[in-house]
Amino acid sequence: MRKIVTNYEFPPIPDRRFDWCAYYDGDEESGRIGRGATEAEAIRDFVANYLDDSDASLIAAAPDLLEAANAQDDLMRAPGDPTENIQRVIRMRRAAIAKAEGRAGSTADAYANAAMPLVRQDLIDNRNWSEGKE
Repeated sequence: MRKIVTNYEFPPIPDRRFDWCAYYDGDEESGRIGRGATEAEAIRDFVANYLDDSDASLIAAAPDLLEAANAQDDLMRAPGDPTENIQRVIRMRRAAIAKAEGRAGSTADAYANAAMPLVRQDLIDNRNWSEGKE
């Protein structure tokens, strides 16, 4: 992922809505610049208008990557033998990585995505049983 750089320019105009700019590092001369009154607004403007496809894929995959990481974390803390859930967590992780790399949509990814809710529920059920909440 390319680095987004921000800069406070304070142009010589009375309108403060364009004081900040955001662009890819080393790409300032391309004209692909986001602008805003604040640094956050400039980044939002840049992302909305000029984000590379690879960056968009990574951002779109962020919730899936987080879900896979949480499932793996839960699996590591689950009592007993976690081998039943390991393959499902691996499929979740692979599907999230494929989505981040822009490869989502294959049959394997669809199968892995279908298994995602099952992993979390299995881990929750296992944790609830071990805590006597069933």
